[in-house]
Amino acid sequence: MSQEILFLVCGEGPSDVGCEDRNPGVLMKALETLGERALSPHDTLHFRLFSRLDLARPSFLSPRRMVMRGGKNAAGENKAFAALQQQARILGEMAKREARENQWETGAILFHDCDFTQKERLTAEKAYQMTLSAVERGFASTEDFQNGVAMIPCTRSECWLLSHYQEKPYHNSQRFEKASPGNDASPHSPKKLLAKFLACRSQEIYQRVDGDEIQWEKIDSPSFLFFRKRYHHVLQRMLHLPIDCPEKETLITQE
Repeated sequence: MSQEILFLVCGEGPSDVGCEDRNPGVLMKALETLGERALSPHDTLHFRLFSRLDLARPSFLSPRRMVMRGGKNAAGENKAFAALQQQARILGEMAKREARENQWETGAILFHDCDFTQKERLTAEKAYQMTLSAVERGFASTEDFQNGVAMIPCTRSECWLLSHYQEKPYHNSQRFEKASPGNDASPHSPKKLLAKFLACRSQEIYQRVDGDEIQWEKIDSPSFLFFRKRYHHVLQRMLHLPIDCPEKETLITQE
């Protein structure tokens, strides 16, 4: 029996997953490639892209107020993570509505870079955990919705791309996450490292990157592996396949 699977996908801009279906970003190739590996020849995988502005449209908003839980943070950090949590919940509600109206198994994927600076007293790992947790809590707050996937790189999506675009592809990629500053202006930022390897300016990176030449299943960046495990878990549930990995091992937020 064939199955139609749909993911609603929202990123930050054109350089990650993209903002519209006719102009997808490079990371959509990762979603397509990894997703198709879970399908039978009779199944079909669909994606529908949304922008952050789409999530802010009045028709998508819910009156429910979001409450951030966890450690105390600066007011600005609280506001940013609360907004991210809200966006995940809205995307989850959109996916639920889509499943109800079209009778398709529907999931939601929210991409977000780890935005932090040294002034915010956050390490890369802490920023990653807080960003990931905000998205997971947003999806979890959507009633009767289990198919949310947080797509969060540590610290930037360029860290994932550097796994391929380095002298020895797919080797020791975790070092890019460990050493990455949270500021694109830093001379050692992932974006500048990628531009240096591609011999171009930072703003030209995505004219040079080719998602078709990247072997996405070989990327060993820890944050990518965690995203991939969650994505695979959700796909198995949507396809009604045996689950390889327990739910709790695919989430950082344990409640």
